[in-house]
Amino acid sequence: MSACADAGESRFRIVGYLPEYRFHRFDAEQAALLTDLILFAAEPDADGLVVMGRVSRAPWEQLWQLREQHQTRLILCLGGWERSNHFSSVVQNAGKRERLVKSLMEILLDRKLDGLDLDWESPQSRADWEGYVQLLQQLKTALVRHRLSLSITVAPWRDLPEAAWQTVDHVQLMSYDYGQRHSTPQQAQLDIQTFIERGIPARKIVLGVPFYGRNIADRKATTYARLVDRFHPSADQDEMDGIYFNGPETIRRKTQSALETGIGGVMVWEIGQDTLDETSLLRSIVRAVEADRPWAPAMPSSPPSASSTSP
Repeated sequence: MSACADAGESRFRIVGYLPEYRFHRFDAEQAALLTDLILFAAEPDADGLVVMGRVSRAPWEQLWQLREQHQTRLILCLGGWERSNHFSSVVQNAGKRERLVKSLMEILLDRKLDGLDLDWESPQSRADWEGYVQLLQQLKTALVRHRLSLSITVAPWRDLPEAAWQTVDHVQLMSYDYGQRHSTPQQAQLDIQTFIERGIPARKIVLGVPFYGRNIADRKATTYARLVDRFHPSADQDEMDGIYFNGPETIRRKTQSALETGIGGVMVWEIGQDTLDETSLLRSIVRAVEADRPWAPAMPSSPPSASSTSP
């Protein structure tokens, strides 16, 4: 079951989140372009038990088939925006931490998953950070017994404790949602360099890229697919109607820069915001990887049939 959790660990990772509200539109051909698919998201309750919610209704048979055919690792995300409310009280209590680790392991093994992504947004106090590190260390001990991976997803401006990044396999940087132009290539490179300078090994770092734009004035988000449907931007355009986004050329440049810097991969929030034709941002990532590493698996010879995915 866990053979693919560490298979191809040297590969440049192409990681994509699949939120529960996209399950009904899950596209296996699109997901086959990923090395890692993260199911978003379970959350801890006040007692330290895992609440799966709608994640329990994921298309499991299709997901297991995806892994069997394409060696795509299947990862469960715990936390995220509005799903982190109980982390603080849980991690500061030894009994609840232990209960959370046990609950997570039962789910990961039962659902035949390959790892865990922890997305606590975010620790605030010293006690939070201490409990966070203790949780990571307990999780790592449990996960490594089954050869399962552990990643954390963090805002780049967070001063991540050394013990945290030393414990985990991957650190995913949410390099988006900054100011007016919320995710520029320059900011992405700065975020990578900041974490490298803090001592985090480049191979552990995964750069997050957005598949959505934000209005420069009011910050309202719009999916890349909707922007393509409305404006039909050229591949090198990143701004339309006051909305800043990452077009195919910028996504290619970010991926190329990640490859040249030697980091572990790129991460996408989220694949349901992409188009499913030749304008696809995910396909831009894969093309950049294939150009740099021609031994990497090739994309499907033809794109999926649908042209886009709406929010």
